Amino acid sequence: MQIQKDNIRNLILRESRKEFQEKGFAGANIRDIANKSNVSIGNIYNYFPNKDAIFHEIVKPTLTAIEKTIKIYSEMNYLDDDYQWSLEYHLKFVDQIANFLDSHRENLKLILFKSEKSKLGSFKEDFLEWYTELMNRNMAILKKEFPDEINNISDFFIHTVTSFYLNVVIEILMHDLKLEEMQKNLRELMMFLYHGWDSLMNNEKIILRIKAKK
Repeated sequence: MQIQKDNIRNLILRESRKEFQEKGFAGANIRDIANKSNVSIGNIYNYFPNKDAIFHEIVKPTLTAIEKTIKIYSEMNYLDDDYQWSLEYHLKFVDQIANFLDSHRENLKLILFKSEKSKLGSFKEDFLEWYTELMNRNMAILKKEFPDEINNISDFFIHTVTSFYLNVVIEILMHDLKLEEMQKNLRELMMFLYHGWDSLMNNEKIILRIKAKK
């Protein structure tokens, strides 16, 4: 009996994914999902209380992975590890980003492009707000620790940069780049940005100062 219930639940999720991909959350219809799943509308509500719950369940693995990543980067300390300031570290980081985008590609498309009118409809704005706050907080710490190595970087510049980062991800997903293309483009972008940041923050001096503290 439990196997049968799991099969029905998975069938509902599979057909719902197709519906969301085709019509978006706002246009998706529970009746159509029920018909394609060969179950009654009432039976769908035995498994999920509403359309939002179905959508959330589909993208849950990706949301969980994003939450774990947010936690990791929220707790990182850029004052203790000079390797985090190296180009090598940043290139490995964008390789990880490319792998994440590739493995969560379809769910990310749903979240970013198909979630209007759902509870995840403000995901892009919420993520941008969190990332901007994180960068501003880290920048304040760095300015205090390295006042002579960091120029007067404005909060609006940070906001602009974080918006740019998110838009890069959106463009990659919109153009459906293959993993190798993602890696190549993100590595090129990181090399460009790394040296751009270096003109605002003297990375070499900061690395030497962090090494000296060890």
